[in-house]
Amino acid sequence: MLGARETVESELNSLCAPALQHSMASFEHSGLHIRVDRVDRVYRPGDTIAGTVVARVRKGWRHQGVGLRALGAVAAAHHLPPRPFMNFSLVLAPPGVLPDGEHALRFEIELRTSGLLESYHGSANVTYTLTCTCRRGPLRPPLEARGEIFVEVPSSGPPPQPAPTTFAVTRASPRLQVSGKVDATRCSLDRPFTGELRVDECAVAVQSVDIALMRRETVSGVVGRPTEVRRTQIVDGDVTRGLTIPIHVFFPRLFACPSLATEGLSVAFEVDLVVSFGEGLVARASIPVVLYR
Repeated sequence: MLGARETVESELNSLCAPALQHSMASFEHSGLHIRVDRVDRVYRPGDTIAGTVVARVRKGWRHQGVGLRALGAVAAAHHLPPRPFMNFSLVLAPPGVLPDGEHALRFEIELRTSGLLESYHGSANVTYTLTCTCRRGPLRPPLEARGEIFVEVPSSGPPPQPAPTTFAVTRASPRLQVSGKVDATRCSLDRPFTGELRVDECAVAVQSVDIALMRRETVSGVVGRPTEVRRTQIVDGDVTRGLTIPIHVFFPRLFACPSLATEGLSVAFEVDLVVSFGEGLVARASIPVVLYR
């Protein structure tokens, strides 16, 4: 018979054994995974991108080196190759052998302080991509992992003056008169777009009032149509005439960027006030805005 101590040790070993076996067989295939230390993956010029490449190695293998590339590029059109404006490479591991198991390869990349563009997704894209590659023996396929980070680029110099303005939405039939003001047409992406409006007159019931952020891209000299980036409803249903209604809308991440004009790509924005009423009728006013960080 086992003593009390041997019994406890036997029970612990029986509980731990399956866990150890599971750990050893936690992955079935070799692979690479990129992890950056910042959860939101947002960086600014001068920041250091720090992280880890996790190499999962099954049954060990010889390799020709593990490398990491950081690429910032403008993809202005699908039929044209991306135009790099940042290209940085470093070696994470020299050629050799990686034994079975997981291997953490640390990296640090310092973003330069000038010449960067803000991350942006639209018909064209400004992207920052981390790509890790590892070439293995002739009988093993190479391994690759990709990850995207996001870069915010503050505007140089002092912030521009806000330049508030007034607006009006009018329609003859049915009779409609909406007036209001916005606090700034030169807008910081880090702050909300604010102002107020008032439905002075409307012959029919108002169904909704929305604020729509519109974007116009010029790609390789071709001016595109205005595209709605985000619509925010500020009034649902009819509203008391003459009542002051506040406007308080945040700019979306990635799908808006500082107003941009660079080689092959320019991006301009406007804010539309959209009033919807009976039978699908809509009236709107457009306010050009300049965005900055």
